[in-house]
Amino acid sequence: MDVLGLTIRKLGNEYQHCIKAISIYRSKKIVREKCTAINVAHRIHGPSPTPGSLPIIVLHGCLESKKNWENMCNHITASTNKTVIAVDARNHGDSPHTLGHDYHNLAADVSKLMKKFSIEQSIIVGHCMGGKTGMVLALTEPSKVASLIVVDTSPVSTSGSMDVKYPKIVDAMSKINIKGMSLKRAREFAENKIPEDLHGIRTLFPSAYLVYVEGVGHDIHVEDPITFFNTIAQFLFYQPKIPTA
Repeated sequence: MDVLGLTIRKLGNEYQHCIKAISIYRSKKIVREKCTAINVAHRIHGPSPTPGSLPIIVLHGCLESKKNWENMCNHITASTNKTVIAVDARNHGDSPHTLGHDYHNLAADVSKLMKKFSIEQSIIVGHCMGGKTGMVLALTEPSKVASLIVVDTSPVSTSGSMDVKYPKIVDAMSKINIKGMSLKRAREFAENKIPEDLHGIRTLFPSAYLVYVEGVGHDIHVEDPITFFNTIAQFLFYQPKIPTA
């Protein structure tokens, strides 16, 4: 599995949602305790999914919906002729509201949607909450995720003390001066400043590749859609080992 991490302003989020996934991944088991998957609302852009195809599934962030990704989904399918499925997470958009809302439930919902369309593998594009959902799905059911694009979030960094840890991360990043550096050197310099995230990401996803995008906020797909599309297109369609059928 190939993983692309698009990091915009920050790295760092609570990792409780990944603890169980990590243990399952390491023991090579697929377990979803107390998870009840539901039928989530979705919209298909481009060709209808067919058995054996490799659609792109887009998972939005917290307090958003599939509508936030409508322009990008249309652009992706118009440019690639691939099936793009935008999903409303439970308790968001047009999907049902439920009491359970942890990342294993969210990942189970995506898995159920794939089963509904007889999709064996997909490319997951997840923003923030959707990125975490994609990571949990990739760790618990890796055969279903051909490639994973995670936007502006990380599976590691803090263990419940976000109010303490996050300001430290922001302070460290604000002190980074990359003026005059090449992109490669700037990336290496930033990685040395936030080693905890990088180590954790690469422990879980050894083939992960991180891309830093300057001059945008949390919603890169809205604020700089051209850079966003070009970046994911480069990752998905110009690497020989990535299936594009």
